[in-house]
Amino acid sequence: MKEVVVFLVVISEFKSFRDIKPLLWILISSFAFITFASIIENVAKDWDTFYRLIPSTSWRQLSEYFFSGYANKATFYLPFIAAWLLSVKEEKWKKRLGIITLCFGFILLYIYNSRTAFISVPIAVLISLLLAERYKFAACYLLAALLITSFIITSDAERFSKYRTLADADTYVSDIGLSGRKGLWLVTFNLIKKRSLTGYGYGWKKMAWVAKDSELIEPLKKEYPIAYDYFTRQTHMIYGKVNPHNLFLQIAFEIGVTGLAVFILLWFTVIHKMITAIRISKEGEARNFLKCSIGLIVSYVIINLTNGFWQESYGNMIFLFMAMIFVIHRESNQ
Repeated sequence: MKEVVVFLVVISEFKSFRDIKPLLWILISSFAFITFASIIENVAKDWDTFYRLIPSTSWRQLSEYFFSGYANKATFYLPFIAAWLLSVKEEKWKKRLGIITLCFGFILLYIYNSRTAFISVPIAVLISLLLAERYKFAACYLLAALLITSFIITSDAERFSKYRTLADADTYVSDIGLSGRKGLWLVTFNLIKKRSLTGYGYGWKKMAWVAKDSELIEPLKKEYPIAYDYFTRQTHMIYGKVNPHNLFLQIAFEIGVTGLAVFILLWFTVIHKMITAIRISKEGEARNFLKCSIGLIVSYVIINLTNGFWQESYGNMIFLFMAMIFVIHRESNQ
């Protein structure tokens, strides 16, 4: 797996937080490029959406290069940038670029119209501000967030219709509110029970075929019509089209509860090393970076309640982040 290679390279080649700092800047500048390229790519096609700040799926549907998947990437990069801004000493122009990227990143995240990402990133940034003990900034940030939220909830504008559902408790428990995921999770859970220890093998794309052979889809028709429609009409049970849309269910589907236990143990180890390094680290920047990065972990947990990011580009980034924690922990023990 590429993720493991990334992890091993970082822990073997980087010896201290000082060594890691250029790598932090590479990550931040690369996302700054993606952010500004996304704006240029889409404003050229649809200036009105950006100018009027209209939440829209049209940008991501039409994006051929940069904006596709932006909100998912942002759930890692924006909390990461926030942690970097609050903890690492850098040249002023770099910090300014980070602040500008964070601000425009929030705008693009809002336009992307992804509810889970819209929740996870603001919460992560607030946690980072509090852990950095920037209480005045945190108070202003929270006040701004509450004003924006109240405006969206009380507005009758169609543009806010999807975000308004976040204020409805039914959104978090009904199949309609969860965009059909409740029925999807039920099918995934029932499939897992059939091979609970070993799973069905690495890769979720086979789930459509497994579900098709299981005879679990037809019972969804009455109680979970959106999930039934997802399986039968939207995806047609084609290989690679059906996704569990939950990280823990996805891992259990692929490699069983045994693999899920290993994954949880890995994160327990990472968090333990993180807390230990925060407690004993003498390096101020490294210690503060770890504290502020707790917001990133919270964002990762929230986004993966309705997604399954542990592979490909997101997987590379999260394993890179884990490796950084290991390096800082090792340095703190010297």
